[in-house]
Amino acid sequence: MNRNGFHRIGVLVAAGSGSRIGFRKQHYPIRGVPMWIRSAQALDSVALDCLVVVAPEDEVQRMRAQALQHSWQTELDFVAGGTHRANSSRQGVERAISKFGDVDPATLLIAVHDAARPFTVSQDIEAVFIAASSSGAAILAERCKDTVKWSVGSQVEKTLPRENLWLAQTPQCLRADLLLCAYDGEANPEHMTDESMFLETIGHPVTLVSSSAYNGKITTPEDLRFAEYWAEQRFGGGLKA
Repeated sequence: MNRNGFHRIGVLVAAGSGSRIGFRKQHYPIRGVPMWIRSAQALDSVALDCLVVVAPEDEVQRMRAQALQHSWQTELDFVAGGTHRANSSRQGVERAISKFGDVDPATLLIAVHDAARPFTVSQDIEAVFIAASSSGAAILAERCKDTVKWSVGSQVEKTLPRENLWLAQTPQCLRADLLLCAYDGEANPEHMTDESMFLETIGHPVTLVSSSAYNGKITTPEDLRFAEYWAEQRFGGGLKA
């Protein structure tokens, strides 16, 4: 059992097909290290009791072998993902919960993180865990800096007040009992793009934790070009295994 009476779990969602970028980006090398490894190392940089990696069904063994080339504070477990992100996330969450047997799910804090965010810093992950230990659910996010327009087709209908707008990131940390309750609710998993949306469907408040450092998601070829620059600044010669 970790701080504040909770077990702390990391779930890395790395089962994407790369349809928007044209290849499985979780394997893209960030300073010579696969992107998903960088993201898993970010989770592993804080004290965890369990770390589950959700992989494409046909790549579980490959990614398990890749993990063996690095050292870890927490033993990694692997599970095959589903047909879309919400299903993959649930596969990882349920696999993690099963490792704790009859432990009360209300004592499990699960931080779900996207493999496409390899630059997350440990202090932000820690901050999300701390916030979730109080409120039951917390997500890393960034305040919106731009003016945001609501459109109908290609025409502006209205401008949204940006002081109320945040850009959701990961990790998103939630108590397992709340997440299980939301999974069993009426939400359509195909419409759920993050864990916060599940909690919103059952009316449980989600705390916003402002990210303190760059935590961009790699989605497009342009993102990859910026990631190369940022990796040089962040990792230099690369993290040691």
